Amino acid sequence: MTECENTEPRIEPPYPPKRPGRPNRLTPEVASVVVSAVRSGMSVKAAAAVAGVGATSLFRWLAIGREKGRGQYWELWEQITRARSDLMREALQVINAAIAGTLAPKRTVKTITDPVGQRSETTETTFPPDVSAARWLLERKFRDEFASTAKDLKDLKEVIRYLTRIIEANGIIDVGEKTQLETIKQAIE
Repeated sequence: MTECENTEPRIEPPYPPKRPGRPNRLTPEVASVVVSAVRSGMSVKAAAAVAGVGATSLFRWLAIGREKGRGQYWELWEQITRARSDLMREALQVINAAIAGTLAPKRTVKTITDPVGQRSETTETTFPPDVSAARWLLERKFRDEFASTAKDLKDLKEVIRYLTRIIEANGIIDVGEKTQLETIKQAIE
């Protein structure tokens, strides 16, 4: 045996070796906070702030997850996508229940008792179901599917004007239909 050889057994550390660089801030706790915030209706940017991570980091993680299709970033992307879908489904269920007439009206009960305690009066007020909050949420969070913007309406009016000019110029309309065309023109002005 030479002088350089070490005869003592090598002891492995009980933890995995550290990777070089900054540790990943995407922990299961951070992911849970972000997903819960998105499910409650917050934007992804606001959810990042609630979780204590930068919005740029969160958007980068989501982009990586969407590209790779596997790993922790993909799981986060999938959970956020599912949370947004759940939020949309819940808002639509409120609106559909109102349309079907199965949404329960809101009731408030107020009891007033005189200071002596001899006479008590109870009043109950019923309000019709309100779906404006669900409609507002859908219009703001899912613009592509549910928002009708002023620009869309303006574009539609321009198309109608253009079509009426073509119809009038080419004489495609009968005399009886001309009054309908005039009504349409007046409605969009």
